[in-house]
Amino acid sequence: MRIMITDATDAAATVADALRAEGHDVRQECLAGDLGGPACAGLDIGTCALDEHVDVAIAGLGRTADCASAGAVCARRHGVPVVTVGRHDADHGDLVPALERAATTVDPEIRRLVEAELARLAGAMDDPPEVRLRREPDRVVVEALMPLGATSAMASTVAVRLHDALGPRRRWLGVVDIVVRHREPYVR
Repeated sequence: MRIMITDATDAAATVADALRAEGHDVRQECLAGDLGGPACAGLDIGTCALDEHVDVAIAGLGRTADCASAGAVCARRHGVPVVTVGRHDADHGDLVPALERAATTVDPEIRRLVEAELARLAGAMDDPPEVRLRREPDRVVVEALMPLGATSAMASTVAVRLHDALGPRRRWLGVVDIVVRHREPYVR
């Protein structure tokens, strides 16, 4: 898993070392501001962990301030799940499973946009599609399961409407696959 740590604290260094020892790719490029340097390594050295895929960001490791680090704000804007862990011991067995769950969870704002569009579609369709959302390492997948009697025109309408609903967020999401297919028939 590629993990971005957004804080420069002793706790963050300990957690980063433990995660690397487990084989995770840990990026700590947005820490300079905490160390007295420029607030963003991307501006300072021209590269950012978010230039490539990041599965999850960790924020709040040992920080006493209530403000979010710049890296956590950037991660949220890029649709990367942010896990705030606070003063966390690196050997807690719950850290990696929590990060793995967060890495596959679709951004709540995306879920809200899709559900709002489905609510609008429900008024025009007797049997609206069921939608499943998932986050994969290189994309967000929006899968609309159409009722068995749905026409190809209805399926096309659903695909276009879901695409348009995500429009304002698409530039931060990277690849979004919108898959529209018929539900599997119920068999006893």
